Amino acid sequence: MADKKITQLTNITGANLADADEFVVVDITADETKAITFSEFRNALDTATGFVRITGDTMTGDLTVPTVIGNVTGNVTGTVSSLSNHDTGDLSEGSNLYYTTARFDTRLGTKSTSDLSEGSNLYYTDARVDARVPSVITSTVDQAFVNNLNVDAETLDGDTKATILSTAESNSLALSIALG
Repeated sequence: MADKKITQLTNITGANLADADEFVVVDITADETKAITFSEFRNALDTATGFVRITGDTMTGDLTVPTVIGNVTGNVTGTVSSLSNHDTGDLSEGSNLYYTTARFDTRLGTKSTSDLSEGSNLYYTDARVDARVPSVITSTVDQAFVNNLNVDAETLDGDTKATILSTAESNSLALSIALG
């Protein structure tokens, strides 16, 4: 091989490199020029995950890079440092669907109060009112209540209908308030 400057050498492409082809390396620590084969050079660059190959604008293999400045396209694994430039529109829902008002309205439309537990605030039912009213009246309507209407509860049993009606008319306001 004739002596030539590096700039005078014929360029070759990556596809034409053979494992035995050599690269010139200037070892500045020993102040001398050395050679390394393509195979040795590739092994020196090889990482634990394999050798990265670049063909045109496509890279194949695994590459670990501490910092990337620019856009990355493709599958990226690892921890993402920020999602600030994304929203839920950028993610597929999968089986855990996002909340939407339309979905809620549709789902609620298929429900009734029988689908909900009552807790401590019970729903109104006729049966509950029918059971409650007699106990309220029994505990609040006593002899003192009747006496306040100017009706003698002790002597009511023997009175005639006319006597009771007369007493009731004289106390109509009190009676109407008591009876609601």
